[in-house]
Parts: sequence; structure tokens; C-alpha cells
Amino acid sequence: MKTLFVSLIALFFATTLTFAQENSTAVAQKATELVSSKETGKYLFIMPAELTADQVAKSAKYYTHYFTVEFNETSKEAKVTMVINDDKSRHVVVRFLSACGIQNVTVDGKMYSNEDFFNSYMM
Repeated sequence: MKTLFVSLIALFFATTLTFAQENSTAVAQKATELVSSKETGKYLFIMPAELTADQVAKSAKYYTHYFTVEFNETSKEAKVTMVINDDKSRHVVVRFLSACGIQNVTVDGKMYSNEDFFNSYMM
């Protein structure tokens, strides 16, 4: 009976760890800077520490018609420059963030889901 109980506990924790999903968060510029970025088409994001240059490059290569990405692996800064600065292209930036495993964006200390970030600062 003791073995069955320990086995069930171990199975529960293994299942929990398997289905746990990490919520990666990027940090955007300040809200006032995002207003300017919307006009200039140049955005800066601080990506999570675990993200590598290869991961960013693999995700960015699908969106070259919309924007370019310069990523500094040391500082984790991703500079996004729009090719065409319109709502559709800015929405694709959110898809890029998702492709990098980002589910949330922090602006001025407040966390937004990717879609809420788009609606609040990029649309």
C-alpha cells in the first residue's frame, strides 16, 4: 500500500512537470517610447535570458517581408525595424514574439498578454 501511494505521488508530480508551461516574458520600451516607435517603425525588446541568437534568427527568418530583427545575444536586445509600418505588419511582430516562445510583454512594469500588448501599444 505504501508503495502504491508513493508511486501515485511520483506519477502526479511527473504529470504536473510534463504539462507545466513556462510563461516567457519580453520587456518592451516605455509606453512613451512605444508611441514614438509606432511612428518610426523601430521597436526594442529585451528578450528572456534563455533565448539564443539561433532561436531568434530561426523565428525572424519567416517574417522578413514585414520587418528585420537585429539581436544582441549579450544584452538580449532585439531591435525590430518595420519594412512596411502598418497595423498588419505590427501584428506580425506579435506572431514573431510568440514564435520565440514569448507569451507576455512587460511595459512600464505592467505585464500584458501578447494580444493585449498589440491592442494597447501597436494598433
